[in-house]
Amino acid sequence: MSNALSNEIQRRISQFCSDSTLLALTLVNQRFRTSAEFFLYQAIYNLSFARALLFFRSLDARPILGSHVLLLHLCQSSSRHEGTVFRSALASMTNLRLLYIMGPVDFKDILFSLTATLRVFRYGLPIDSHVHQFLSQQHRISALSLYYPLFSQGRGEVRVPDNFLPSLREIEARHFDVYTLIDGADVHSIKFRYPHSRDFAQECARPDFFVQSLVPITELDCLAVQLLDYAQLDDFLPALQRLIVRPDMMWGVDDPTPEYPELAMDLVRKLRRLSSLDLFVVATRYRTRAVEPIRRALVQHITHFRRFVFHTHNRCLYWDDFLASHSSTLTQHLADCKHNHCLPHRIS
Repeated sequence: MSNALSNEIQRRISQFCSDSTLLALTLVNQRFRTSAEFFLYQAIYNLSFARALLFFRSLDARPILGSHVLLLHLCQSSSRHEGTVFRSALASMTNLRLLYIMGPVDFKDILFSLTATLRVFRYGLPIDSHVHQFLSQQHRISALSLYYPLFSQGRGEVRVPDNFLPSLREIEARHFDVYTLIDGADVHSIKFRYPHSRDFAQECARPDFFVQSLVPITELDCLAVQLLDYAQLDDFLPALQRLIVRPDMMWGVDDPTPEYPELAMDLVRKLRRLSSLDLFVVATRYRTRAVEPIRRALVQHITHFRRFVFHTHNRCLYWDDFLASHSSTLTQHLADCKHNHCLPHRIS
């Protein structure tokens, strides 16, 4: 009976199936196998080293499968991906658009074997000349996430190659790289990454961080200290729509406190200046009851935005309309949070 179904209907059926159902569909007949594999291989998440080996061998044996892959995410590992099979698999992924690398790889293989035009690139390892060369060839990347410095912070002005990442719109990086990359670019979304040390003084953004972009900043993820010193936030962030602050590095430092100090309230009052703000997120790693003081302060001082999120320890507290008199709180485990509060959007 399945042979009587058109290719379009079979593909529509496959589109709404779970992975386990798609695996079962590959055993029905060749036509269902083709449509099921198309969706099975589109997004390859969280591949451990062992699973990645099997995946790369599958693509090496059947290169057509590689053309289905749009997203590839390699997890942290103690072993490095390299060799003939790895290069063959990379070459087959001609339509890859999102690449997340968190484990060791031979980046020369990526540089010389991957021909796909990426849109999103996330890299969690130290950066060498091969990564620089790869990025200089990727002219369509719009979202970049880097865990380690891209450019040296030595003395003198950084010389960025001509036409380097011309399509960049979203950045997650160290402050020095953010300042370099947004200069004259169409970047609208910034997420700062920080070193593991406690010396954050050199990581604090100056106002010109937010005015170097050719377009207004609409999404920002930063430390609260990067905003508290500015008397007129609307001068620097007039179009800001989504703001995430990570306050524990300065509010309480190592000790969770029952309520936030005056610094937190000062930030809340300054949010009144951001007339376009729609979503405000406080992300703290501590289990704390401090959400009530800051929520009350928001209700008292803010009138123009409605969505408020409080991330604490392993919970997400969410108000879709917290200014309403009978607004209810949605509480869920942070791992189950579906609201995509971390920026940039497509690198969450």
